[in-house]
Amino acid sequence: MHRKALVAGIAVFGLFAASSARAVTILDFESLGLLPYGLIPSNYGDHAAGTPHVGVSYWSDAAGAGQTDRPNLAFWTANYGNLTNVAYPNVDLGETGSGIAATGYLYLTPDPGWQVVLNGFDVAGYAPNAGLYTGGNIPYSWLVTWSGGPTMASGFFGPAGTALSSHVSFAGPIVSSTPIVIALGGDWNVALDNVSFDETPVPEPGSLGLIGAGLLELIRRRRRQA
Repeated sequence: MHRKALVAGIAVFGLFAASSARAVTILDFESLGLLPYGLIPSNYGDHAAGTPHVGVSYWSDAAGAGQTDRPNLAFWTANYGNLTNVAYPNVDLGETGSGIAATGYLYLTPDPGWQVVLNGFDVAGYAPNAGLYTGGNIPYSWLVTWSGGPTMASGFFGPAGTALSSHVSFAGPIVSSTPIVIALGGDWNVALDNVSFDETPVPEPGSLGLIGAGLLELIRRRRRQA
C-alpha cells in the first residue's frame, strides 16, 4: 500500500477505534439513596469519571403563579411503567400540595473543544394516576434541542398508546458541541430514566482532511484492484 494511504488508513482506523472505546455515562438515579419526593442533586452526573468534559444540570419549570422553579428534578421509586428509581419534574414538594404541574429539563453541556453524544433515554407514565386523564391516557412529550436542530415526540401511556406497564425510548445518537437539552412534558405523571451519553473531542480540520484523503485513496486502490 502507498505510504500516504497507509498513514491515512491508520488514522481513520485509530479514530473509529477510539470512538468505539468511549466510556458511557448512564444517569439511572439508582445509587442516590433518595426517598420519594427527594431532590435529584443538581450536580448528579456532572463531569463524571467516564465523561469528564460534559456538564450535567437539571431544572423544573413552574407551570403557574405562586409556584417555585427548582434547579432539580425529583425522585420516585416505582409505578412509572416498568421503570424504577426515576426522575420527574416537580416544583411543589409540600409548599401547597403533593405535586404541581411542571416541565422538566436536563442539560448536557460539553466543555470547549468537546462534543457530547446523547445515546438515548427512557420515559414512562405513573400508572396509578391514569384515572386523572380522559380515557385513562397519560399524555407525554419530549423535545430534544441542540445545535443541529430539534427532535420531538409525543403520545399517551394508556389505551390510546403505550401500555401503562411499559415505557417508551428515545434512541440517538445526537452529537453536539453545544448543549443538548431534554425537555420532558406531562407534568409529574411522566418520568425520565436511563439517560445515556458519552463525549468525543471536536475533530480538528486537519484530522477531517486526513480522514477524507485516506478514505478516497482506499476507494481508488480497491477500484484499481477490481
